[in-house]
Amino acid sequence: MAKGRFGSTQRHFSVTTPTAPPDTEKPTTSQQERKGEITVDKSAREAATQAELVWTMKVAASNFFYSSCDGTPQLFQRMIPCDASRLFTLSRTKVSYLVSDGLGPFFRKQLCENVSKSTAFVLQFDETGTVQSKKQCDILLRYWSVERGEVVVQFLKALFFKHALGSDVAKQILETLQEDQYQIPLSKFLNIGSDGPNVNKTIWNYLNEEKVRMRIPGLMPFIPCNLHVVHNAFKEGLSAYGSKAEELAIDIFYYFRHFPCRQDDFAKVQEEVGFTEQMFIRHIQCRWLTLIPAVSRVYNNWDALVQYFLNELPKSKAWKQIHKNEKYLRIARKLNDDSMKVELVFLIELEPLFKRFLKLFQKEEPLIHLIHEEMVELIKSFMRRFLKSDCFENKSCSSLEKLDVSKLENQLPEKKIELGEYTRTTLHTIKSDKQKLPVLEMKKFYQTVVEYFQRKLPINSELLQDMKCLHPLLQKGEKGVSCIRRIAQKMPQVISSGEIASVTDEWKAYMVMDIPKEWIEKEIDSEGQIVFQRIDHFWNKVIQVKTGSGNFQFKTLAKVVKSALCLAHGNAEVERSLSENKRTVTSDRSLLSESSLNGLRMIKDTINTQVEGKVHLMPITNELRQAGLNAYQAYNERLREEKEEKERAMRQKEREKKEAEKLADERKQLEEAEKNLKDR
Repeated sequence: MAKGRFGSTQRHFSVTTPTAPPDTEKPTTSQQERKGEITVDKSAREAATQAELVWTMKVAASNFFYSSCDGTPQLFQRMIPCDASRLFTLSRTKVSYLVSDGLGPFFRKQLCENVSKSTAFVLQFDETGTVQSKKQCDILLRYWSVERGEVVVQFLKALFFKHALGSDVAKQILETLQEDQYQIPLSKFLNIGSDGPNVNKTIWNYLNEEKVRMRIPGLMPFIPCNLHVVHNAFKEGLSAYGSKAEELAIDIFYYFRHFPCRQDDFAKVQEEVGFTEQMFIRHIQCRWLTLIPAVSRVYNNWDALVQYFLNELPKSKAWKQIHKNEKYLRIARKLNDDSMKVELVFLIELEPLFKRFLKLFQKEEPLIHLIHEEMVELIKSFMRRFLKSDCFENKSCSSLEKLDVSKLENQLPEKKIELGEYTRTTLHTIKSDKQKLPVLEMKKFYQTVVEYFQRKLPINSELLQDMKCLHPLLQKGEKGVSCIRRIAQKMPQVISSGEIASVTDEWKAYMVMDIPKEWIEKEIDSEGQIVFQRIDHFWNKVIQVKTGSGNFQFKTLAKVVKSALCLAHGNAEVERSLSENKRTVTSDRSLLSESSLNGLRMIKDTINTQVEGKVHLMPITNELRQAGLNAYQAYNERLREEKEEKERAMRQKEREKKEAEKLADERKQLEEAEKNLKDR
């Protein structure tokens, strides 16, 4: 019989089912109390176990503090008085080890098994600082999910560093992929995806060399994050024109931030000039395109700003202090500058040029087949603003890359440069003798951005050009066979040399295949534009096609396509992961252990991937229950190992200290001996 006074260890899901003597009839009631003993129905125990697992997942999914679980057993008993609620024993300690040693490891192992079933995977990573004063590097895996029939991106693990070189990060990435119980075949490791090319090329080189040393095919060519290239191109452009508008937006934001009285006074001015109350937007300098909404807010509030800073503040009682404030002086100078509004409007009208590209490639779905065409169109959209069309239209990518955009003979006359309609209208509001300089600076902005694109965007990449053949609309394209052959040749991790002929044969069969329209087109949007199906959903239908004998028609081609669609078109997923860390590890939770943080992130990411964040839809399998049952044992084992490791480190430190003292004594004795010899 299970005792009524369960200890904290005994009560961790591990209460054994009571067994009745052979001739004894089982109690008909679900719970029976007598003489301090409790007989509990098995179904009640299972319900309590399930409730604890579900609530643990809810804690992770909603970023609840562990301490929020204190008192939940009594609360649930009050809310839902039943056998299961009486057996519910979740507390802050229990939810902690269920996260770090139960559900987190279970879902990670599940992920590793799913990745191991796929044809190949791509590893994405990025790092940032945390409130714990550490560098955190998030690792995500991008793979074709056999169960879902699509490309999936999932969090694998967060690594922590204080000072780390690229080689240190690469070593830990390799160790993570080969960690006991979580091993993923390195033979299926296709490529990495990240942002800044310099340190990441170091990591790419290290991982590639390690794979080759293991006598397995290395990585595919490194593809940088083109979203970062676009952000940095805008930053470069600001060095030519727009830096004053940037400084104004930053100064205004911080002038009002943390000053409720200033905000209240400005709100009154907004009301007086007939403008709806709006506060200013923070511009994040590492994300340069956040400047556009920030300057839009400044421009929209221009009249109120002029009234407040130039008319109201000089009449205020605090004027003696205000007029010495450097931030105020910078703001006032710019508000008095006639050309300032021109600069603001110019930056605002740039948004459509950047927005299409950035909005498209922020998506998680595979878009590697679109990246080349969109990069070329992005460059041309800027070239059209200030260059003669015969210089770049209908030219090869190599010609675009080499075009000298600084030559005057390639540039449009000043009057034909496209500045934007509102920009040109605003330009005419300032004196005519002051209009030429802003136009030249705007042209310099365009030129600087294009030159940066020419240096950084891989428009000449043969691999990215070949990926276009995967688009459904290019099914019958003449270059398709040669493109898919070159893609297959670059994937020895997936396809052997002897299989390449089969890939091209199956591609030819695909070219003449009749494809239903609904496989390609999803719907028509409100603007009459076709919305296409996800590319992986389209290809999942294609590769399911069978021959008359029941065999898959595109068995070999499927391996190439699935792997190609796993290639990263950007690093937005990892950026979102780092943002999620900030919601998980706040200043109030800075003491979270690494195992807890990884457990929380693993649980939350799994819930988001499998059931779109809806905890109540998560299936509670027998394996998941068992992971919960084993959590306490795993927790104690981990604590024991950590204690032993700490003791080993202390013993090692003590040995090193004694050796150092011994060497110091020996050195001192030698010095004394030498001194004695000299004295003689």
